[in-house]
Amino acid sequence: MTQIQENQLLIGNVEYLMEDDDGMLPREFDEWAQLISSITKELGEPFSQQVKKPQSAHWIAARLTEYLPFELEQKQRILEIDHPLVRLEHLRDVLRDIEYYYSQGNFNN
Repeated sequence: MTQIQENQLLIGNVEYLMEDDDGMLPREFDEWAQLISSITKELGEPFSQQVKKPQSAHWIAARLTEYLPFELEQKQRILEIDHPLVRLEHLRDVLRDIEYYYSQGNFNN
């Protein structure tokens, strides 16, 4: 429940969520781990200074979602997918769709 005080300060209750099950990155996504490593290095600080977890499905999915030029609403929907492997599979499907549309000349850019 949220309350608004006279000075417009919002007061609410917080429910902590359990962290995602952080499974190992399947071998089929190893190239993505290498890509994320290269992008992170290229971006420099502060990205290059963060803790890197190249074998974490959750970390790779989160970084890929962060780095790809998706609309904020789409990034939010992707990050709301509970399981990191499902999130990776979803990202793969999205990237395949984009590749298909480019190959068909369906993008004007």
